[in-house]
Amino acid sequence: YEQRNYSKVMREITSLGDKVNKYVNDYAPWNLVKTDLEKAREVVTVSSNCAKVLFTYLAPVTPKISAEIQKLYQ
Repeated sequence: YEQRNYSKVMREITSLGDKVNKYVNDYAPWNLVKTDLEKAREVVTVSSNCAKVLFTYLAPVTPKISAEIQKLYQ
């Protein structure tokens, strides 16, 4: 953001989001909940925390949505 290279920032954030999506898809907590409740809880918690971080990164671009997400974590 400081260098005003917004397209690069968005690519980086998108790349991080893709990694989180892959993590969720690889572990499939919707299936894990049937066999390993603790692991499913871990995957959902990690994913939720990653979403919080990603929305923090997006706050300058999507301030209203990011503010609403932050309320969920207070």
